[in-house]
Amino acid sequence: MKNELLERNFDPSLHIVPLDKHGHIPLMCLGEDKGNENIGTFVAITSNGRISAFPAKWDIVLIGDEHKGYISSLELAIENRINERFPKGKDSDGRKIKQYVLACVMYGDEKEEKLIFEITGFQDRIKELESLYKTLHSLRGTTIGSELWRGVENELSSEPLRSWINNLITSLKGQGWAEYVRERLDEE
Repeated sequence: MKNELLERNFDPSLHIVPLDKHGHIPLMCLGEDKGNENIGTFVAITSNGRISAFPAKWDIVLIGDEHKGYISSLELAIENRINERFPKGKDSDGRKIKQYVLACVMYGDEKEEKLIFEITGFQDRIKELESLYKTLHSLRGTTIGSELWRGVENELSSEPLRSWINNLITSLKGQGWAEYVRERLDEE
């Protein structure tokens, strides 16, 4: 890893996660409750419309006296980052942000995984991002690699959506993604 970070052409992958317009949370699929290891996944899209799945730990919380809900430390981290970057839902010029996308990459092995992410806000609604969220939402409860999964991936990899995804990823990478990832990895 250290050698890779030192390379001048360090080019980490970038996965995009369209966030829910209301709760700002990625689409999460809850996994099995394995004692203290509640592991699920959240899904992202990377170049050429490929779907990737990242691990996400979650906890059961009580809502009122009777209902159980689920919360993830990732959700809290996303909310905190949105509030840091876009206080009161506005950018640094005071313009209202209407939509968010999470850019992320995972480094490490199973024992020491590190999710590196950043949030980008948009002043206008982008219909392609809304479409991506709805498309990924159809995967809820689906097994990775299933027929439905492959069908959604085929849809995302078809034109013109494939080019739009690649252009968004290229644009986000052009905003200093490699340096941002390098800095986050060096924080260890």
